[in-house]
Amino acid sequence: MNGKKFLAVVVVILALALGVAGNASAITNGQPDAGRHPYVGLLVFDDAPGHPAWRCSGSLIAPNVVLTAGHCTSGAVAARVWFYEDVTYNSVPYPLYPYGGPGSGAIEGTPYTNPDFCHYC
Repeated sequence: MNGKKFLAVVVVILALALGVAGNASAITNGQPDAGRHPYVGLLVFDDAPGHPAWRCSGSLIAPNVVLTAGHCTSGAVAARVWFYEDVTYNSVPYPLYPYGGPGSGAIEGTPYTNPDFCHYC
């Protein structure tokens, strides 16, 4: 696969540009996995400025890029990511809920979707 085609494949899936992210952890079979997946995060996307609309998971693939599914970014105007092993309401203090803002631990970013992505094809 040539470099241009590889880049197109990556963009089709999605690249979410972010600031520098810290260490992350994940859940395996419903249980925290003690850091065995250190680059997995919770993504929250806005369909209008300041209006959280849906969530997806994503993987940190570079210091400032998170990869997730194309349908996750389609229609999004803003995004943020958290790298906590447990993001349940009782484990992460407000203001993670309602998804963002100063002090939430989120890293703000801009969602990018490949222009050829077709959500309903």
